[in-house]
Amino acid sequence: PDMSESKKTVLCIFCNERGPLSREDVTSNWIGRTLGKEPGGTWINTAGKISGGDKPVTKQTQHKTASVFKVPVVCVDCNTQWMSRLDNAVRPSLGPMIVGRVPGHLTREQLDLLAAWALMKAIVYDAMDRRALPPEVGHRFFVGRTPEPADLVLLGRWEAPAEHPTRQILMKWVTYWDHLGVVEAVRAVILVFTFGQALLQVGIPVTPPPEGMIPEHPPPGDDLILCWPPREGSAVWPPPLPITERWRGWPVRF
Repeated sequence: PDMSESKKTVLCIFCNERGPLSREDVTSNWIGRTLGKEPGGTWINTAGKISGGDKPVTKQTQHKTASVFKVPVVCVDCNTQWMSRLDNAVRPSLGPMIVGRVPGHLTREQLDLLAAWALMKAIVYDAMDRRALPPEVGHRFFVGRTPEPADLVLLGRWEAPAEHPTRQILMKWVTYWDHLGVVEAVRAVILVFTFGQALLQVGIPVTPPPEGMIPEHPPPGDDLILCWPPREGSAVWPPPLPITERWRGWPVRF
């Protein structure tokens, strides 16, 4: 950072303390290096009524290099200490998946690390534009360093189109309760990341269902691995079925 930026402070979205500003990478620098170049990023923000079954409406699409996805929302202490440690801890597991190597088993510890890392990145990505998550979500994660019991983290193998084999794609949906034809409060924020051949979906609930409404949570199929809530035992990577651009499963999984 330049000298002018090093003097700036920020109210950190994680520790909730004001401290020296640090720009956090929405997509970690090592991911670009793993893919062998500075890949382009596609940023897609959408909103839809999940309960009503409406197809999400695309609000914004930006094609940029991954290096621009730096968000000035965290402090130096968080970014260089526990966030850096979590980023380094997940790399041995996520790195090979990104480039399609090392099929085999993922241990419970590896799945927990993937879930925690994905949630951390999802909170940062949400803060990048029109923040939809309540402030307490970031602070709860700072205190516990794990997702909440109601959070959902899924892992899949992304089959990228031949013309964009190393593209990073970031997607965000803000979903709403649709009860008896009336759009209620925000239901959840769903964020999807694809890095090379790895896809992670994070679902973070915001408000409980309206009175008299029972939400449905379809279980993962043959195309997704449940990272969180915790499952017993290990998981087999990759899943039997890949995920392609024609896949329409992510907004209705939560």
